[in-house]
Amino acid sequence: MKGLNLVQREGKEKAAEDIRKARGELEAAVEKFNARNAQSLTSVKAAIDKLNAALITAAEWRDGVTEEMEQYADARSERPRESQAGQNFEQWKDQFLGLFLDEIELEKPDDPEVPDTIEPQEILDLPDQSD
Repeated sequence: MKGLNLVQREGKEKAAEDIRKARGELEAAVEKFNARNAQSLTSVKAAIDKLNAALITAAEWRDGVTEEMEQYADARSERPRESQAGQNFEQWKDQFLGLFLDEIELEKPDDPEVPDTIEPQEILDLPDQSD
């Protein structure tokens, strides 16, 4: 075989065109997905902000309660604090202090991208015959 026949040359053209068309469809789909993703992220961000506001309020409440608990305990002599009731009180206070009320963060995931693949022109640039 010294060169591509007509059917093979047409196959080469079709392969390049199919790749070009499919890649264009993929690029459009990825672009559309990323646009929708960006809109959804806006509502997720608003929900996170609302949750963080509630967490801050809850932490402020907890801190106020535990501060009163500490003032109450400090006003007592050492002896009642060492009693079973005093130890129970400390465990109760520790339950409040153990609440995890830190604000949350959500990192935006990377947008999908069209991966590098063969360019249709690379197929078209293949010689039709050997030298």
